[in-house]
Amino acid sequence: PEQISGVYQLRKRLPYVCCSVFVPFSRRSMERLTYESFEQVPGGGWKRKERPGPGDADQWWECFRVFRTVCIMLDLVEIETLDNYAEMVRRFARKYAACWFLVYQAERRMRAEHMLRLYRRVEAEHRALLAAGRPSTFDEEAPWKAIFKAALADTQYWDEELHRPAFSYLAGISSAASVRDDVLMHAA
Repeated sequence: PEQISGVYQLRKRLPYVCCSVFVPFSRRSMERLTYESFEQVPGGGWKRKERPGPGDADQWWECFRVFRTVCIMLDLVEIETLDNYAEMVRRFARKYAACWFLVYQAERRMRAEHMLRLYRRVEAEHRALLAAGRPSTFDEEAPWKAIFKAALADTQYWDEELHRPAFSYLAGISSAASVRDDVLMHAA
């Protein structure tokens, strides 16, 4: 219920859920997440510890299936679009099996950061079409539909955020540390 409610609140905003929290059986995971999220430091204080995302493509798929189900229930994104997005990520994971951390980093950045830019671009195109008296397929009440389609088509993003870093890492030109976020150090 909490996951559905959270996504419902985001339905007109950025379509991002964190795969380290948005997991199957989230209620069961909450105790574990609370336990893993804080550690005591000398002096009696507490330090918040980032919870890592999914360690491999199978774990990501389990998290994404929960998100997919909620999107379908709330009619936020078409099933076909969600399935195409998931299959794209799974295809990347197979292609770059030795560097899952880069696949997850690019996918997480897509949902957490780049989809907001895509939203702005798609919305601007929508307004320009309407101003020119032309029809637009963008639905202001369900923007995620257009955003996920734009994410699928954004080859420049995937090239810059995944393909080039992965090739550089796999060829031994770049180290893992130079191509990943500090937040994702656990995944390599």
